[in-house]
Amino acid sequence: MKVWRFARSGYGWFVVFIDEIGCVSIQSDYGDYAYRWSSFGDDIRTFLMECDQSYLIDKFTSGWPQVSKGEKSIQRMKESILDERRQAYLSKEKARDLYDAVPEYLDDGFRLNDITDDELAYWITSGDYGLLVCEKELGQIRAFFEKCWPDILKQMKESI
Repeated sequence: MKVWRFARSGYGWFVVFIDEIGCVSIQSDYGDYAYRWSSFGDDIRTFLMECDQSYLIDKFTSGWPQVSKGEKSIQRMKESILDERRQAYLSKEKARDLYDAVPEYLDDGFRLNDITDDELAYWITSGDYGLLVCEKELGQIRAFFEKCWPDILKQMKESI
């Protein structure tokens, strides 16, 4: 089995192992990432060089936990309450009570039990509202793609 190794030392270091069956393993100053592609054409290196950065980030972060976003969740809760009221799913009084119970501020990374109003917490979780906005924290992998990926691409191109 063929395995290619690409590396750089010093600040912003990385070591990347890619094998011919589609396994990619990355260790770097900006985090460790891995993924295995089962379908990539004739050469995994060519495939990786042609991939969009957002696609690769999605693959390398699959399974990562998502962090709740306070401000975005508050906005979504308020919009949903107003929408439910407009559609007459909530009475005027019920909508007002729920809207007033929405916290003014929630830290990113908050938990549902940080919402102290039991009725609001129940409304958020009962049904398919998806009111809590959760996102992956991608700052580290974005830095990896900005600082390391161009050099990796250059080394891959030279290896073909």
